[in-house]
Amino acid sequence: MKNKLKNIHKATYKKILSIGIIILVIMFLSYGDSYENVNGDEVIEGFFNKSISRKYGNRSWGNINLESELLEMINEAKESIDVCIYEINLPDIVEGLIEKASQGVRVRVIVDGKEGKDEYREKRYTLMRIYLEKMIRGKDGVIGNDDDIMVFSDSPIFMVQESKIRDFFGLKKNINENERYKKLTIGKKNVEGYVLCYGEEISEGVYSSPGNQMHNKFVIVDKEILWTGSWNFTVTGLYGTYDDAIDKKLDGNQQHCIKIRNSEVSKFYLEQFNEMWGSEGREPNKKYANFGKRKTLRGVKSILIGDIRVDIYFSPNNTVMDEIKKVLNNNQNEDMFFSLFCISEKEIMEILKRKNKENKGNIFMVIDEGMWNQNWSAIRRVGDVNEFIPIFEDRLKGKLHSKSAVINPFGKENIVITGSMNWTVNGYRNNDENIMIIYGDSNLSRKFFSEIMSRVRESSF
Repeated sequence: MKNKLKNIHKATYKKILSIGIIILVIMFLSYGDSYENVNGDEVIEGFFNKSISRKYGNRSWGNINLESELLEMINEAKESIDVCIYEINLPDIVEGLIEKASQGVRVRVIVDGKEGKDEYREKRYTLMRIYLEKMIRGKDGVIGNDDDIMVFSDSPIFMVQESKIRDFFGLKKNINENERYKKLTIGKKNVEGYVLCYGEEISEGVYSSPGNQMHNKFVIVDKEILWTGSWNFTVTGLYGTYDDAIDKKLDGNQQHCIKIRNSEVSKFYLEQFNEMWGSEGREPNKKYANFGKRKTLRGVKSILIGDIRVDIYFSPNNTVMDEIKKVLNNNQNEDMFFSLFCISEKEIMEILKRKNKENKGNIFMVIDEGMWNQNWSAIRRVGDVNEFIPIFEDRLKGKLHSKSAVINPFGKENIVITGSMNWTVNGYRNNDENIMIIYGDSNLSRKFFSEIMSRVRESSF
């Protein structure tokens, strides 16, 4: 099948380009360069860390340093910053949060608490624990003062104890051993060590040991501004290597992020954060914290921002995948463009295969090179799908980390799907995730179209 995919890439690309995409590009150019609402502000900002081809859009939309953009947002905070992130190891982001906490801003952080299953993941987990300890120590380096950042997880996390590592990062042994050294029951195991942060307590004295992931990636500033998308706050996620991070060279994984300045959207995300946090206050409450399928706030919220409708879902939630299938099945929705790290939903591929056979518009999909051929991949499970749908393996240096789609990008009824959730069973049934379906934001839809087609173009030759 891999050879078939490669054989059709160039021919399919040229064919579709000649009959469909040229029309779309002409439509795109006819809109001019105005991407603002009536108030002069962009309703929802989209950011992409890889290049945008001039063939499809404005080059300035791409090669965005997501870390710099997020730091600008963090620096706006006057009262609160709430961070819910699968993984974090970027020093500038950590230092930015520490600085805001020292200024009296309440900073709360939720992270995923599972150790790595291989050496590479374990090293990253160790590094994250170092930076988490720096956060709970605050600017003065001492735990227990007002400048500390509060940290919580779905499962307890312990401090790194290797003396060489601690010395390298300047973590002096001024922790109170009597207070922080604990013996905990995590799942069915008894674990002991210096507790960095606690996790969800599922029964008296027993802490969660989930197999699923706390895979969210969102930040809320002052209950007014939301940042979300596919990007984990890591060196590999944005730069690739530590040398690249020093040079600010964007050689990491492909990512997309959005920023929304809207109090209603931010409030709904904050409610989700507080349920996992177990309280609305500065301190987490492990007894009332709910993650995964124990969460009560798993419904959909529809919010209008002017003429734009934003539907928000939090996983675990089967409804979100049902809604995506409904959108794709809609006969009014013809042109569809996908950029996905992975997909396991066979029914989605069947829908696209049928619509393509019926000449229902243009359909393109670009998928991570290492994921399309997995045994559970819907691309493998649907026979001859590649003969009907142009599916491209990305040729990026890092991963194609997208979880996005754009429908009818140049039509009035345009739709953008974005968020942290991979289009897999784990994504919507098990993990803690967030995803948005955004209706009627023509500015955002053009940007996502441009980014996706830029990745397709790179994968075609």
